[in-house]
This record gives sequence, C-alpha cells and structure tokens, in this order.
Amino acid sequence: MNRIIFALLTTLLIFSIDSLAVDKYWRPINTNFNNAFNWDPVGVPGPGDKVILDHWGNMDCIVHTTVSVGGWLQYDNYTSIASILPGQVLTVGSQGFWMDSGGFYANEQDLYINGSLNVHGGGFLASSATTHVQGNIEINPWPLGGWFTDAGTFSLDGYNYTYLESNLYLNNVVINKPGGYIVGIPDGLNLTAVNNFTVYDGSVNGPGELRIFGDAYFGPGTDNGSAHLRFQSSATNHVTIDKNSFNWGNVIVNKSNLQDSVIVTSSLNPFTLMATPDSLHIEHGRFIVDHPNITFNQAMTKIDPTGLLAATSGTMYINYDWWNNGGTFNHNFGTCIFTAYSYSTINVDGTQDWWNLGINKFSGYSVTVADGDEIQVLNQMDCYDGFLHGANSWLSIQKDMIMHPGADEGSIRVRFVGGETNRYILNQATHLFNHVEINKDSPLDTVFFQTDNTHLATGDGASDHVYVNTGHLAFGECGTHIDWNIKQLDVNSGGTLLAWPGDTYFSHDLLVNGGTFQHNNSRFICDAYNYATFDIDQSIHFYNLVMQKPSGYSVTVADGDTLIIDNRYHSNYGYLNGTNSRLMALDTASFASTHQRGSIHLEFAGSATGNCIYNGSDQLFADVLINKSNPGDRVYFETDNSQLVIGHTGIETCTVRRGTAAFQNQGSYVDWNWINTIVEPEGTFEAFSGDTYCQGNFNETGGEFLHNGGSWIWDNYTYSGVNVTHEMVYHDMEILKPSGYSLSVSTGDSLHILNKFTSHYGYLNGADAFLLVEDTVVLGGSHQRGSAPLEIMGAGTTHFIHSNTSPTFYSIIINKANASDEVLIETTSGNLNFGQNDELLSIVSGLLGYQNYGDQVNMGTGTIRVDGGTWRGPYALMTLNHNVQFLSGNYEHNNGRVQFINYSYGTMQADFTPVFYQFQVAKPAGYTLTITNPGEISVEDTTFFTLGYCHEGSINALGDVVVSPSWNGGSSKLAFMGMTDQSFDLTGAADRYEGIVEINKPMGNVVLQSDFAIEDNFEQLHLVNGLLTSADPSQFQVMFKVFDGWSGGNENSYIQGSAYIEGYSGGTVPIGLNGKFAPAGISNVSTYLPFLVTYYDEDPVGAYGDTPGTGIDHISSCEYWTIDAPAGGVSARVLLSYDTDRCGPVDNAASLVVANFHSGTSTWDTMGQSADDGFFLTSSSTTNNWPAFTLASTNADNPMDGSTAVGCTGDFNGDNVVDTSDLLQMLGGFGCTGSCPHDLNNDGEVNTGDLLLFLGVFGTTC
Repeated sequence: MNRIIFALLTTLLIFSIDSLAVDKYWRPINTNFNNAFNWDPVGVPGPGDKVILDHWGNMDCIVHTTVSVGGWLQYDNYTSIASILPGQVLTVGSQGFWMDSGGFYANEQDLYINGSLNVHGGGFLASSATTHVQGNIEINPWPLGGWFTDAGTFSLDGYNYTYLESNLYLNNVVINKPGGYIVGIPDGLNLTAVNNFTVYDGSVNGPGELRIFGDAYFGPGTDNGSAHLRFQSSATNHVTIDKNSFNWGNVIVNKSNLQDSVIVTSSLNPFTLMATPDSLHIEHGRFIVDHPNITFNQAMTKIDPTGLLAATSGTMYINYDWWNNGGTFNHNFGTCIFTAYSYSTINVDGTQDWWNLGINKFSGYSVTVADGDEIQVLNQMDCYDGFLHGANSWLSIQKDMIMHPGADEGSIRVRFVGGETNRYILNQATHLFNHVEINKDSPLDTVFFQTDNTHLATGDGASDHVYVNTGHLAFGECGTHIDWNIKQLDVNSGGTLLAWPGDTYFSHDLLVNGGTFQHNNSRFICDAYNYATFDIDQSIHFYNLVMQKPSGYSVTVADGDTLIIDNRYHSNYGYLNGTNSRLMALDTASFASTHQRGSIHLEFAGSATGNCIYNGSDQLFADVLINKSNPGDRVYFETDNSQLVIGHTGIETCTVRRGTAAFQNQGSYVDWNWINTIVEPEGTFEAFSGDTYCQGNFNETGGEFLHNGGSWIWDNYTYSGVNVTHEMVYHDMEILKPSGYSLSVSTGDSLHILNKFTSHYGYLNGADAFLLVEDTVVLGGSHQRGSAPLEIMGAGTTHFIHSNTSPTFYSIIINKANASDEVLIETTSGNLNFGQNDELLSIVSGLLGYQNYGDQVNMGTGTIRVDGGTWRGPYALMTLNHNVQFLSGNYEHNNGRVQFINYSYGTMQADFTPVFYQFQVAKPAGYTLTITNPGEISVEDTTFFTLGYCHEGSINALGDVVVSPSWNGGSSKLAFMGMTDQSFDLTGAADRYEGIVEINKPMGNVVLQSDFAIEDNFEQLHLVNGLLTSADPSQFQVMFKVFDGWSGGNENSYIQGSAYIEGYSGGTVPIGLNGKFAPAGISNVSTYLPFLVTYYDEDPVGAYGDTPGTGIDHISSCEYWTIDAPAGGVSARVLLSYDTDRCGPVDNAASLVVANFHSGTSTWDTMGQSADDGFFLTSSSTTNNWPAFTLASTNADNPMDGSTAVGCTGDFNGDNVVDTSDLLQMLGGFGCTGSCPHDLNNDGEVNTGDLLLFLGVFGTTC
C-alpha cells in the first residue's frame, strides 16, 4: 500500500512540474531523460521547456520515450552523450537546437526542430530517418574539434524562411517551403546534397550555390529561385524537372570525371527547360536530355572542353545561341531545329555533329556559324526558311539535304561527307549554294542530285562550283533530262562522277583531278557556245560521247590525260583537243589505234576481259598496271609453258588498280617473282587454286585478295613484306623461309588464314600486325617466334597443335565468332607445356579448352586474360606460373584442380567471380599470389593453402578448406559460403589464418577440425549467417588472442557453445546455442592465460540453485554462463550480453547486475554494474570465484523468467509477428542438419515436421 501511495504522489508532482514552461537543467542520477528526478527543477521537460545540458550534469542523457521540448541547449563543457532510443521521437520547438559540446545521437527516428539548428561543437549524429528543420541551419562543429555525421535526410520545411549560416554537406535534402517561403544561401556559402535533392514546394535563393552530388527532383510547386545550381561529384545525377521554364539562375555541370552524367527528364510534354537570360554551362561531365520534345529557351547553351551534352532522341528546339567550346555533343539520333524570331549564333570551336538539323528562322532572321567552324549533319538537313551564314565555315552533310522552295542559300560552304548515301534534293532552280563539295569517306560512297520538278536544272553558269573530292556524284529522279549549268565541276582524287543514264547537256568545264567518271551507259553531250576543258589526271570512261559544240568551239583534254570510250564516240561538230592526251576506245582486251601509251608501263583497261599471255622466264615490263573500268573486269596471266614464272624480284612491279588479276593456263604451279605486287582499292588479285610461291612484297592498299582455295607459300632467301589496308585472307599459308629470313607484316595489317597455318622455319614479324587463323594452327619443331601476334577467330572448332617447344607467340588472342566456338590446345606427345613468361594469352570471345594434353597442363604463359570469352580448364591438374586476369566472361573448372606454382610473384585480377573446382596456392616459400582488390573467387570443392602467400581479394569457399603446416600466410579474405557443412582444418598451421574469416552460409555450418586462433586482425572473424562449430569440442576450440577479434553475430550466426579468451586485455566471444546469440567476456584480467567461456540455454537452478545473495532480488531463470579460469586465483571483470529475445524484456536496465555463484555460500552474489552499452553489461567488481555467472536484478524489475520474452515460436526475425518474412527464413533453412535455428521440434533436422509446426503458428502476434 505504501508503494502505491508513493507512486501516486510522485506522478502528481511530476505532472504539476511539467505543466510549467521553464529551463530544465540536466542533473542526473541516472541516464534516463524521462526520469523526472534527473531534472532541475524536477519534472520531465515538456513542449515549452528548454533542455539545458552542461558540465554540472556530465552523464549520458537517453530519451527513452517520445518527447517534445521547447528548445535544446547543450554547452558549457558538457562531455557526455545525449541520445534517443530506437523507436522514440524527439521534437524541439521554436527555441531551436544549439550545441557546442558533448555528443548528440539522433539514431533512426525522425527528429523535428521547429526552430534553428546550430551545431557549433561536440559530436552530432543525425537521424538515419529525417531531420526536419524549419529555421536557420548551421553545422560547423569542426573549429572546436567536434564532428558531424549525416545518416539520413534533412528536410528544410515549414512556414519559415531558412537561411544557411554555414556550408552544409548533407546526404539527402528535401525543400518543402509552402506559401512563398524560401531557403537562402548567402554569398560564399553553399548547400551540398550528396545523395538526393528534392523540391516539393518553395525555392532556393542565392547568391550562394546549390551543389548536387546525387539525384534531384523539382516538383510542380517549385518556385523561381536565384541560387546557381551546380552538379558535382562522380555519381550519376538523375534530375526530374516537372516545372516548365525552370528558372533558378545558371545551371552548371562540373562533375568529377568526364564520364559522370546529369540526366534530365520531365513528365511534362512539351517541356521548356529554362528561360532567358539564364544559361546552361556544362564545364565537366555529361548533361543528358531524356525527353522527346524539349525547347532550350536559355540565352546560351555552353559546353566546355571536358563537358558533354546528350540531346533528346525526339525534337529539341533551340531559340538562341549555342556555344561548344571544345566539348562533346551527343545528338542521340534526335532533331534540332533553330527557330523563333531571333538571330542565333553557333560557335562550336571546330566541329560538331547533329543528327537532324533544321533552319526555320522567320522573316529574314538567320543562323550564323562562327568563322572557321564546322557543323556536321549526320542524317538530314532541311532548309525551310531563313539564311545559314558563315563565309569561312562549313556545313557538312552525312546523308540528305533538302532545299525547300522557301530556302535561302546563305554564305556557308557545303560539303557532303561520311560513308552513307546522300540525297541533295534541289527544288529551287538556282539555289544550290555557291560552293558545294563531295568529300565522302570512301570512293564508293554516293551523293544523289535530284529534284521533284519536271527536269533537273541547276547552277547559274557564273559562280557555282561543285567539287567531287571523294565519293560518287550521281543523279536520282531528274525528270526528262539534265541541264548541268554549273560553271565548273571538279572530280578530284577519290571522287567519281556517275552520269545519269539519260541525256546530260554539259556546257562548261570538267576537271577530273585524279577522280573517276563513270558513264552509266549514258549519252554525254558537249554543247553551248563556249570553250570547255576536260582536265583529267587519269583515264576517264565514256559510254557515248557526243561532241556538239558549235563550229569553232572545242573541248580540250589536258596534257597527259586519257579519255576511254567504252561504247561510242560521236562528234557532230567542234573539236576534241589535247596535246599528249589519250582517247581510248576499248573492246575485249584490244587497244585502239588512237590509244596512247607511254613506254614505262603496260595498262590493262576497259570492261572486256584482258589477257596477259607471258611465255618468258621473268621480265615483262618495269610496271604493269591493271586499271579496268569495273572491279569485276578480269585480266588473265597465262603461259604456254609447263608452269608460269613471271616477274623479277629486283625491278618489276605489278599494280592492280581496278579490275581483277587472275590466272589461267598457268601450268602446275606459279612462281610469282615480282619485287612488288600492289592491289589498290578497286582492284582484286585472284590467286591460283594450287601452290603459289612468292618471293617478293605484296601490297594491298584497299583492294581485295582472293585465295581461290590455294596455298600461299613464302619462300626463298629474301626478306618479304606484306602491306595491306586491313587484312589479307588466305586458304592455307606456310612460312618456309630459310633460317634467319623473315616475312614482315606492316603495322596495323592482318594475315587471315581460313584453313591452316603452318610455321616450319623463318620468322613472322609485325609487332602491331595480326596473324588471324580460323581452323588449324601448327607450330613445328623448328618454329621461330617472330614479333607478330596471333588471333584465333571464326566459327567452329580450332585446333592448336603445339610441338611443346617453349615459345608460341608474344600475344595470342582467342576471338571466335560465337561463344560456343572452341579453341583446343593439344600436343603430339607427353604433358602439354604451353607458353613463356613474356607471352600474353587473351580470351576475348569463344571457348579455350584442352585435349590430348597428357596427364596435366602446365601453363607457363606470363599473363592469361579472360576478357569476354570462356576458359575451360582440363579435367586434370593445371599449373599456372604467373598472372591471370578475369576481366569479363566465364571460367569453367571441368572438375579439375588449379594450382599456382613457380618462383614468381603472381597476380589474379577478378573483375568477375571465377568458380574453381579445387584451388591450391603452392608458391615456393616467400613468393605470393595476389588477388587484386576488390576481386573475389569461388571454390566449389576444396581450397588448399599449401605453400607461399595469398594476399588481398576474397576467396569464397563453397567446400572444405585445408591450411597446411608449410603455409606462409597472407591477407586474403576467406568467406565460407557453401550450402552444406564445411570443414576448416588448420592442423599444423599454428591454428592460424591471417586474413579475414567470414561465415556467411545460406545453409549448414563451418566445422573446425583443429583449433582456430584469432590473433592477427581487429574483427578478424565476421559472423553473418551460419554457425562455427567443432568436430570435437573437447579438442578443437576458437581462441581469441586479440581484443574485439570479431564482428557481426546474430541468432543465425555464432560460435556454438564456447570459445577461449587469452590476454590481459580480455574481450568478448560471440558464442550462442540453440538459435540464441549470447556473447560474453572478461576485462581487467590479471593473467595472460586462456579462459574458456561457455553459454547454457537453461535455468541455472538445476546446476547451482537460485538463492540470491545480498542486494539481489532474483536471478535469470533462462540462461547462464560458465567461465573456466586458469589455476592460481586469477581475477577479472565479467561482461554478459542481455537480449530480450532470449529471456524476456529488460524494463529497468539500471537494476541489472552481473551475478556470480559463490560455491562457499551456495548463493548468487552481485558483482554490480559498471557499464551498460545496451547489449553488454559489465560488472563493477572483479572476481576470482569461478565459474558460473548470470544476470540478476536488484529489485522486482526485469523478471527474466522467459514468460514475457519478446518473440515466440516461428518469429525468426524478432518483429513479434509470425509472417511471410519468417516463412522465407524457414524455407531458406530447409534441409539443415545439426544445430539449426529453424529446428522447431529439436530433432536435429529442419524438415516437414518443423514446417507443419510453423504453419500452425503462422499469423500469430507475439
């Protein structure tokens, strides 16, 4: 009765005191904020009260239940910590929060500050949820030696103006200022949002900066602001702007790296990004537009040299200026249209590509390209209205250009470029642009001039000039005929004029400056009262040529040029002039009487088949030129002798410029003895279908080599060379040079062998060239390694037959056509020994495997790189001597063992996780294998640490692990991750593994086969999932020789039963039993000798009784620990963990003490409480009375009898509800044997019986 009256009076007193708004000073008797007697004046602070913590109340202050106060002042050398228990909420009123000392830990609940937040010193741990601030904010504890940790979100909200009083660097920031209120950043300050920045309402004003490192959202309620918006950091910024004409001052992109991105999108369609006079300035990094219909309405868009702007794939309208100061513009296959009643300037500091570009300026307005700049349109250019200016600038067209009826020319120069077909649609009779160039990537690329009118009439005859530099000028839909009234047409080297197949009236000059004219079976009519010039640097073909100049007028062919008429030459009147010029009419390989040919070469031309019948022994002409009209036209080399022997290795050159060089009537084989054979871009060399012996050089400068199924044999006492534009394809090829002589392949070129490559003797050189083989590689016993690398490619299986001589190639690349295509390395006898330490084997595509390798494979290659392909090991032992790089792709273990050996320091780079069947490190003593961080590997069966060191990285063991006595150690992490029990045997290895050991098993346990000493690393043992058990607990135990040698631990992961502690510093051990995690330990130890700590999941009354000693009301009836101490009266303090899931709730932690069973009195005596961190309770006294200990309460609080324990059967995650998340854990543990947390019926196995018990309690609330 007295207790009841006292409680009622206390409640009344507290209620009366709390009703007044006063300053509350923390004068604690314990750490409980909600204890009225901890405050002066007495009473728990209320909504109007200011909480004051100073040096007169230096004790931790813990908010146990949700509370609202008027203000918070933490100052005057307060050195303890104020914190909020999980699940509780603290609200600080308009008086704000101010601190300069001590610590404040907000934990994981929302913290509400309705005034200002000022952190001048001390340590402030922000809420991992949301910290709401309505007033000004200052976080600057560092000058006073303080610190600040941001764990969640800061929401600047409420009907107040919020101004920054210091720089802010926050993880997540929310702006939610209704009613026109703002967040202000003064000059010189900045607000940095690291992860997310969100504006629901309100705005941010400058002149300071808003810096965003992560994602951002600007909602429809966003108001106009004046703060400069800067995107920084290396993270990708996803920015959603649901506000049209977003106007926050200048937007600056200044990312950490060139590849870092800002991605902008909006739910509005159409969407206007900004407004004048603001600018978008991309200084560093990428700005990506993710919207189908966007208008850039800012006064300027500026891209700096290290910036990138990625446009929308839809349509982007640009109203004003565009400046690209050496940056990057990614058109994203969209359309950009310069529009509006305004003058625009394009300044791109060189060249910029557009996909589709339109000029649609109204009423005489124009777009001007800066002097010397180039704008390049990759798909379609439309000139609708307005001028495009830039007298010294370029408009480059990759595909189509349309001059619409309203188009104006402007002063810019136009050129057609790229590799695609172009259409120049001229629906204006005279507007062509004064300067037009065709400057395509390839001579075969085409630009079509065409019209939608009745006939194509173009040019003014006075100033228009068309240059065909590279590519075809051809004609599409032209109506009835062409009036080509261009003042001058230049067909330059690499260019082709492809005539229209009808009538072309050609009135002025044609200059073919090394280009080509293709008649297209047309009629070319030279007319009009003027003199015309044909200036042609090489031969030109007409199908029909008609001279129809009025009497006295002429066409003059420039000196040294040749006209070739394939079908008909016809002159009505006028002259065809040209001193030293040629007119060439062709039939089948015949030369007309008018054909002029110099004496220094023989040229085969025309469309008919040519024959070079050669019956000599070597000399023909110093130069033979095959220059046919079409690439398919042929010239046959033949003889009446028994075999064709042609060319001279000292002086003669055969050039195939256009057409095909082939063989017939050549005899049994060909000796091709030219010093140089040259195949140019429009030429083809079709080899003999049998054996061709080549002594000299072969230069393919863009043409084609056809192997014709034959074998090309490089022989003779000469140094030969191959120079091709890309690659030369052979059926078979052999190196048969006498020893010391070589075949050299030019830089960047490739020899491609479809069937078989054989190296007998002689060198194949070309460090920057490639030997490409598809079917078979044979390295003979006299193979000599040159500098050329080998690439194995193509579809199907490739056999690599190696004679077991050490060298192969300096570089071998496996690059097969399909992932399933194999390269099989094999040998003709004994074990396979492959590669040397200065060689590289790279698997890019396909599968590298082994066959016919003897008993084992010894890979001596210096670096083996898996970079997209698959490496399949042998079904046997494979030794690796040096370095392995798993960059991308796959490794198939084939149930073999991989063993790292050799007197070398090896590395393994694992950008993906290779899975080995058996893995062994057996480097000689002192040598290492380094798994470069953060790489990891998995081992399916057994991991052996035999000899040497293994450093860095992570080894995921799915099977057993054996550490041998000869093992030197290392720092690699060892993670047990298997689905069944795994043994861990350190017998003879000093019971040590130096790296991190992690238990993270979905099922099963790790079973020690020896002692395991933790002595090398802080938190060396990581407990995540699965138990660490012992095959024989009486012999094999875990020994902790380092303080805090473990981390993690839970009811699913602990050391089962017991573990040792050794050392003066003591420590704790992560032990548990029957699904209960119950760490315990010692401190203040008087001896270095080991202590054995054991946990018992049972009432101690059976073993020791439950008689309490003086000062103890009762002891726990659920659990106890024993600590077996070494002999000699040693002493220590005792640390015991308490957990409400194990033995019931702790409603008054201050009443908990550590209890020690006294064997002399048979009572449980208190050891007191010196510290309580919420998990471990530390005794205040030491003891030398061993071994039994448990938790006790000094009063009736903390019943610890199990009857009110939090949790119930099936509540595995401890959330007091048996629900779906518990079912998933139950299914995850299904099949577990031994000590399993999900074994509800305690039969040693998680089976159907346990599942039925679980389903019976499903849905229960504990």
